[in-house]
Amino acid sequence: MWRRIVVNTSLGSADPSPHARMRSHNVRTLAIAMALSAATAGAQGLTPQNVEIHGFGSWNSGATNNSNLYLGAQNRGSSRNSVAGITLTGHMDEKLSFITQVKFDFSGTTQTALDYVFAQYDFRDYLKLRAGQVKQPFGLYTETIDIGTTRPFIEAPMAVYGPTANIAEAYRGVGLTGNVPVFMGMSLDYDIYGGGLNRDEYEPTLDAYRVLQGYRPWTGVSDGVGTELTDQTYGGRLMINLPITGMRIGSSGYHGNTNELPIPGRGNIRTIAHSFEYVANRVALRSEVLREIESDHDRQNGWYYEGAYRVAGGLQVAGLFDRASTHLKGKKRGCAAPCSDYPELGKSLLSHKETAAGLNYWFSPSFVMKLSYHHIEGNRFAQPNRDDLVAKLSAAYAIPGNTTSPLPNETDAMLLGAQFSF
Repeated sequence: MWRRIVVNTSLGSADPSPHARMRSHNVRTLAIAMALSAATAGAQGLTPQNVEIHGFGSWNSGATNNSNLYLGAQNRGSSRNSVAGITLTGHMDEKLSFITQVKFDFSGTTQTALDYVFAQYDFRDYLKLRAGQVKQPFGLYTETIDIGTTRPFIEAPMAVYGPTANIAEAYRGVGLTGNVPVFMGMSLDYDIYGGGLNRDEYEPTLDAYRVLQGYRPWTGVSDGVGTELTDQTYGGRLMINLPITGMRIGSSGYHGNTNELPIPGRGNIRTIAHSFEYVANRVALRSEVLREIESDHDRQNGWYYEGAYRVAGGLQVAGLFDRASTHLKGKKRGCAAPCSDYPELGKSLLSHKETAAGLNYWFSPSFVMKLSYHHIEGNRFAQPNRDDLVAKLSAAYAIPGNTTSPLPNETDAMLLGAQFSF
């Protein structure tokens, strides 16, 4: 027997990567696949009682004042950065649901990715089981990292959410989540999970630094984003919803193993973050601090303060202070000069200091135009493309005794974009 599919397109927005564009033929293909799936399931008596369809999109252009690239911005400007996605939720009954999200990226070429796909069974509000490729519960932004209407800037703060393998978009495994009321209007949101992660990192940055330490040749510098497969992972998050409306604090963390070395205990990674959020009326304040430690003594630290205020109507002003630092183990044993434990020539590759100001206009909670100015010190995230990075650093490295970096240490960037969700 056929069941009626009810489409719900409501999506609540909070206050005010390589990006991509969803093409019409992809949308048609997805719609056809949905229809065929519904028909097949209906014939088997497995059609969901209702299906929710949500979506999001983002586009931005930007320009920098030098050869460094930052958040899609480049010298003389670029408008090739867009992303769009569809989230489908099928409710089989009042307890069982299936959730999947597909994303389309465009930054010169179009790429399609399956962000997550998982099943959720609700025993109670305080106990829900999730299994599959599940969105990772970490910090304030990870679960909504692609949805620009949940934040005041085009991207989430780089110090915590940048391409440094601190987080993953999803974990592959099993988890529990829920909300537990406590007392005096307070409640706890918790997540516990185990399985594996795909952690993405933009690799040329640290690869180049390791050349300066004697660990690899210049030809060994990778190009683009690489994925670290992390298994034997367990983690969780606990957020406390305070009696003050819109305020919550909490911590997130996970432990895993990258299997990079065939030695027990080597390749272990531990990441923890502490979060604060206050969103009420016209005000939005957020802050997080993160620390990642690997068993080979590499470590990363990051923190940020982010604030926004609705001046009048849909007009909003925003500010950001963002800091990140990376520490890598010393030079390769036996490496002769000019190898160095902490080469001055590449020092800027390990740090990021950013101050940003934004001016946004919210036409509705689901559609916003954003304009922002960013001043960046360091080259952790603001740097030339891979080939220019290698060419400049290798030329400077070949000069005996040179400690002056050829990379612009300070970058100014202007970004203009539009973001929506439904």
